[in-house]
Amino acid sequence: MKITHVLRGVEWQLSTPKHLMIYQAFGWTPPKYAHLPLIMNNDGTKLSKRQGDIHVEHFMKMGYYSDALLNYITLPGGGFTKGDNEVLKLDELVKIFDISTVKRSSGRLDPAHLDRLNQLFIQRKIADGEMNELTEQIRKIVMSKYSGNISLDDLSTEYLEQIMCWCQNRISRLDELAGSDFEFLWLKPDKIDISNIDISNPLEVLQSCIECVRNMDTFDESSVGSEMKKNAKRMKVKFAPYMKFLRMCLSGLKEGPSVGEIMTVLGKSKTLERLKHASCICEEKESRTRTES
Repeated sequence: MKITHVLRGVEWQLSTPKHLMIYQAFGWTPPKYAHLPLIMNNDGTKLSKRQGDIHVEHFMKMGYYSDALLNYITLPGGGFTKGDNEVLKLDELVKIFDISTVKRSSGRLDPAHLDRLNQLFIQRKIADGEMNELTEQIRKIVMSKYSGNISLDDLSTEYLEQIMCWCQNRISRLDELAGSDFEFLWLKPDKIDISNIDISNPLEVLQSCIECVRNMDTFDESSVGSEMKKNAKRMKVKFAPYMKFLRMCLSGLKEGPSVGEIMTVLGKSKTLERLKHASCICEEKESRTRTES
């Protein structure tokens, strides 16, 4: 039959004598048998195909890459010696497989490991220059989530690549970029709540900030932070509430990434658009207040 080795789950071990007897009855040379430990759920129960969340289709719908899933199932049983922060492709795994390192005891699948491996795989694709695939996937995800609110002009390849480099340590799956924490990347905030922020002259502060950003030649996180600090001092506004105010104007978030990060990932042009948009909202509020009074 030209089968030399059979590697199978340990639950078949008790049946091995019967199988050897069948080989002997036919006068065949039996293969060498190795019985591998089982892969269990994280709670120690046995994996079952009746579980809906272990089907390949489930992981595909959740946004996990096949290589990340492949590395995930190599973790609990051993046989592969690699670093904790290393994700390998199939041909690379084949080369390093060593049956002598397979564990004797059953291993458990920890879902947190899959998230980490998927993140590592995204980082590897970025490092390997495979940005086109990532940006196209993000474009489809965002357009599907925010259809009607955003145009393809807002999803240029350059902008998406910038976002991927910024968020590669923040996400495990690309579809997380369509979540509420990252909505500011795609949509201008339609409300600016400054009720708990100590800013008495929001419109003046915004106009001053717009002018400051417009005059910046270097637009990186360090430069942005430095210029915003100087501008707060010029406006005689406390730095902490000033930055909270700007975060709200740029992203609609009370907490989150620093203002320097937000401005840098948005880029100078989008930052100016957001600040002008916020200025219009503040101007409308002031106009309504004057009318009501």
